[in-house]
Amino acid sequence: MKTIMTLFSGGEGAGIGAINAGFELIAGLEYDKQIADTANHNLGNHVRIGNILDQSPFDFPKPDLLHASPPCPNFSRANSGAKETSNDTDMGKKVAEFIHVLQPNFFTLENVSAYKNSVAFNYISDELYASGYEWDTKTYNAFEYSVPQSRRRFIVRATKIEYLKPVIKEQSLGWYHSIKDIVDKLPERDFATWQMYRLPEFDYTFLSDSLNMSSKNPNRFENDPAFTVIIHSPKHPAPIFWDCTRTKSFYCDVPALARFQTFPDWYEFPNKEVAFKIIGNALPCNLYQKIAEAFIQ
Repeated sequence: MKTIMTLFSGGEGAGIGAINAGFELIAGLEYDKQIADTANHNLGNHVRIGNILDQSPFDFPKPDLLHASPPCPNFSRANSGAKETSNDTDMGKKVAEFIHVLQPNFFTLENVSAYKNSVAFNYISDELYASGYEWDTKTYNAFEYSVPQSRRRFIVRATKIEYLKPVIKEQSLGWYHSIKDIVDKLPERDFATWQMYRLPEFDYTFLSDSLNMSSKNPNRFENDPAFTVIIHSPKHPAPIFWDCTRTKSFYCDVPALARFQTFPDWYEFPNKEVAFKIIGNALPCNLYQKIAEAFIQ
């Protein structure tokens, strides 16, 4: 069985996807102790807790597939005005060092689209060239790969042993179809009177991306993908949806947001705060499964 190691492991959305594709998860590295503990609780004690800048790749086993998901806040459109920091650049150098030392047969990286223009990525791409990888880049829409969510991610795929095979698309069902069996687990909410006046006709189910429903296009209908999942807080577990079959509205709390990111139902979160961090930052499990499967077709 081919093996995988993850850098910036988070809650192991990539790790779960790789396992589902047929890989064995042998190592990981995560800075946040609570998040690493959660990944270890669910998937075995494979994740080491630490800052990647303090780690030596010589201390890790060589995997067949190495995956990295460097932090993206300074490259995200949601963080206007943010710029690449020296820490971001140093983490890119460190990922390049892991590639140089471990020389995995396959390598993947995930981030937001702006990361491709970073100095950090220049170090990584230079190492891929120097180490003789065949590699490509593409921005993937997760909804086209069995994820019920609009989530676009910049993905690097690299191989040393064979040509890159295409990632097979599989259109997802809409957001509502992914959670309709767990609606009873979600907390109900009431609309204010002024919000009721803004609701469309109550003859279908829709998802709203904001509590005030004042955005230009706030609604997604049941066959549409969910909005991109971000890090929410326990006090504001948005988005919300109206279920016409029950004439009720619900918060898309942890169970629903986890489904939108295609975490399996057996995955256990210690509390809402950690859950929202893991879910909001995750690479959707099903998207990574499709990417990993292309290496072992």
